[in-house]
Amino acid sequence: MGFAITEPDAGSDTASASTLGVFRGEEIVINGSKVMIGNGSVADFLLVFCLTDPDAERKSKRHSIVVVEADREGFEADKITGKMGLRASNTANIFFSNVRIPRENLVGRRGEGFYQLMQFFDRSRAYVAAHGVGLAQGALDLAIDHVKTREQFGQKIASFQVTQFKIAEMATRIELARTLTYRACLSADSGKPDTKLVAMAQWAAARTAVEVVDEALQLHGGYGYMNDHDIERAGTIDSDAVVAELEKTDRMGAIGRIRFNKGHQVIYGQDPNETAMGCMVQWRKPGKRVVVYPPNIAEAKIQLPEGLKPAK
Repeated sequence: MGFAITEPDAGSDTASASTLGVFRGEEIVINGSKVMIGNGSVADFLLVFCLTDPDAERKSKRHSIVVVEADREGFEADKITGKMGLRASNTANIFFSNVRIPRENLVGRRGEGFYQLMQFFDRSRAYVAAHGVGLAQGALDLAIDHVKTREQFGQKIASFQVTQFKIAEMATRIELARTLTYRACLSADSGKPDTKLVAMAQWAAARTAVEVVDEALQLHGGYGYMNDHDIERAGTIDSDAVVAELEKTDRMGAIGRIRFNKGHQVIYGQDPNETAMGCMVQWRKPGKRVVVYPPNIAEAKIQLPEGLKPAK
């Protein structure tokens, strides 16, 4: 199976997905395309995030998730080749041309797809963090093995203080990312995933993987560039960590800060009443608290004080 979410014009902005699912009697007719879908050309069926209620007032109520079998007429999967990394993972572009599925293939309630997707991300991004931790640990292990055997100036390079400092810093970064990842996974296992914590773990672990692999390559010197050394493969895999890290752009809102003019502070955080939304904005002023959802403040129908608008 696989999950078809990403589209050519809807990456991080999943609520802009335009693959259309039209309800017609007891059927749903799907038209559109998805890109870079994991297991796309080998899956027997896909979960498809599609636009079913384009006229709904709230953007978060316009999508649904449906099951589409790969043998349906009008379904086409085009395998992607030539990737820099993730070559062992099947990835494909998916095309839907009047694909008809029974209405019973709807997952959950109609119009609840965005909320379901945010809940899914709260878990899936936790294991993206685990990928980063594993990659970083592997690179560190390779670096340690190398510096223990490589000799320069008549001694093992592991004996140089600068090498020891680098190894210590790499190990510390990994432990920080691992601890954060464990906490994020624990929140998911408890049945109440912490959106903010998951976002932190994903960002920190991916960033750690990028930095640790780079340092490991430096410690290998020119050998790190040769494909008969395992660290060269880690350097290629590092591109996967970069891709994972790029995903952070749509999650940083859960842990970052923005400011409105006139000194009013807006803090991103988790809404205890709408955890599926992923993140929210709180406008705080002495004695007042207003909650609005990004990226469209007007959509939340909140009347901000006169003269208060987002700072550029």
